[in-house]
Amino acid sequence: MSLSAISVIPVQTVAYGARPRGSLRCRVVLPPPAACIALAGAREVVGVGGDRVFAVYDLNGGLVRKFPLPSTHECYVRSVCFARRGRMILVGSEDGTIRLVHIENRMEHSFEGHTADVSSVAATDASFPRFVSGSVDGTCRIWSIESGKCEQTCPCDNAEVCAVAVSREGTMLAAGCMDNVVRLFDIGSGAKLSQCLGHSEGVLSVAFSPTSDLLASASLDGTLRCWVANEFDLSEDGRRLCRCARTVLDGDGMVLSCAFSDDGRWLFGGEDSGTVRVCDAEALLHAWDIAGLVGPAVSLSMVKSVLAITNGADDVALFDLDIHRYDTQVRS
Repeated sequence: MSLSAISVIPVQTVAYGARPRGSLRCRVVLPPPAACIALAGAREVVGVGGDRVFAVYDLNGGLVRKFPLPSTHECYVRSVCFARRGRMILVGSEDGTIRLVHIENRMEHSFEGHTADVSSVAATDASFPRFVSGSVDGTCRIWSIESGKCEQTCPCDNAEVCAVAVSREGTMLAAGCMDNVVRLFDIGSGAKLSQCLGHSEGVLSVAFSPTSDLLASASLDGTLRCWVANEFDLSEDGRRLCRCARTVLDGDGMVLSCAFSDDGRWLFGGEDSGTVRVCDAEALLHAWDIAGLVGPAVSLSMVKSVLAITNGADDVALFDLDIHRYDTQVRS
């Protein structure tokens, strides 16, 4: 069964003593394949990537553009990211290529250099002078849009990079890796700044808060951790270790994805069970749950009052989430 079978999912408060109440109504379900998603709030569109194709839809499900990729070889889309206020989209795929596509005129530029799957892409800021990528080849790369070239290569000790994220100032790159480590790099120089140690299994997703110095990481070990990205301690061997603010979630399953709301108020963790855990990003507490999804919550994105969830195979479901209403509920 796919996400298309879900029309209403329950919301359950868990941390403030309130009774379970409320539900989320499905806004629209987009067609498969849907391995990855990204929302662009300025333009109110959602990008979806899958097998040899990526597409852009409006938030009511209307198709804006569909972009087929070459069918001569494996070209599964692993990551999508909007840039320049939703006018452009970055696409990372299994052929090691990153494509930058202008949505309106379909102009495309390819960036090559990775030697294996591009697992994640992220833009630095709205002005978009650079973007970053992470790959199964064990490196992150920092690219210049103007020159079309790779400015820096950031080695990750041969560990597969599953996810990358960029800090709100556009100065720091976080890379979540399969060796259980989150690595932080300076975007300007490519220098390694520090690393986050504490996960016992691979880190599949990372996200910076848009309003603070918090960095979230989601892991196969069942935890969602928050780190203070600009604070670190020195280990005995001289390594800079990022300070863990709190382990926000620590469950029996796997946390596959994480994302902050665009106001920085909430932190979402998507689990393999299909439950989305919603955490207070200020108090760093598990506040409430969204339950009832069919399949794992592989990828999450939230902009304004729209929450996008995909199970990585069938569909993308967009839910209307009145965050202020639930904020009132969990504190009542």
